[in-house]
Amino acid sequence: MHTFKNILVTTDLSENGQAALPFAVAMAQHHQAKLHLLYVEDLDVIYPTDRMISLPQLEWTSEERKKREHQVKESLVRELKERDHVEIVPYFKEGDPSEVIVETAREVNADCIVMSSHGRSGLSRVLFGSVTEDVLRHSPCPVLCVKAHGLANASESAPILMPTDLSNESLESLPFAAALAKQQGAKLHVLLVLEDKLQISNDASPKVEWLVREHRQMEQKLQEFAAQLRKTEELDVAPHLLHGMPANLILSFAAEIKAGCIVIASHGRSGLKRLLVGSVAEEVIRNSKCPVLAIRNGLAQAAGVQVDSDKERAGAQ
Repeated sequence: MHTFKNILVTTDLSENGQAALPFAVAMAQHHQAKLHLLYVEDLDVIYPTDRMISLPQLEWTSEERKKREHQVKESLVRELKERDHVEIVPYFKEGDPSEVIVETAREVNADCIVMSSHGRSGLSRVLFGSVTEDVLRHSPCPVLCVKAHGLANASESAPILMPTDLSNESLESLPFAAALAKQQGAKLHVLLVLEDKLQISNDASPKVEWLVREHRQMEQKLQEFAAQLRKTEELDVAPHLLHGMPANLILSFAAEIKAGCIVIASHGRSGLKRLLVGSVAEEVIRNSKCPVLAIRNGLAQAAGVQVDSDKERAGAQ
């Protein structure tokens, strides 16, 4: 089972930016991991005043900066240590937020980055959705994205949703989804979304019989994959097949089952069985009300976590 030793959590000191903290703390407590708390000051951003006049951050007083640094390194750290009893290391850095977050993750050998998918505009903003997406594309580890004003506290046994197109790429999320389901004693819902309208070359339309046969084959592979997971991982697995637009159906299904977390690969493959191209994962992250654990291609192998090839082929071939 995959465990975390170092968890990096970001904050911009705003209410929205703090949304990720409870999840990071819970993970640190569960794994007895070290919690690395990061605040990034972006010196290049220009802020609008009340009169809509651009005011460079460089004009801020050094006293205001010191107050923020004290809040990160002293006040917030003391609060977390006293209330949650976690080992915590604070960082107050300057630079491009997404670059600094990724660099820090590498420096501390982070097993997971936990961040709010939206911050706020104004003096303490850092974590806009675009920053989250930049981090996801370059992160050396999985990224848990927590939507501000989303589900504040998901039940420990809340269902885990794993969307997949049954390709090897999309199944890189499986070790993390399975581990999370086991740790929380939760049901794992495996969701395959098939698009009825397929784009093929020469503007030719696929025959209805071929399309029906293709979908039936995918449904059979999904059932076999779920059965294999029940046997080898001893998980409570529920397979689901839906037809339509992937991102929309992933989000609506997550809401329907009241998912505690969506575990998704950030890239899948193109072709007839495509699902998880980066844009789909990013759309899910932007709009999900529950936390989303996003796994970039290659991270499972880099973390020393692999899906058994037999289990993988049960669904992917």
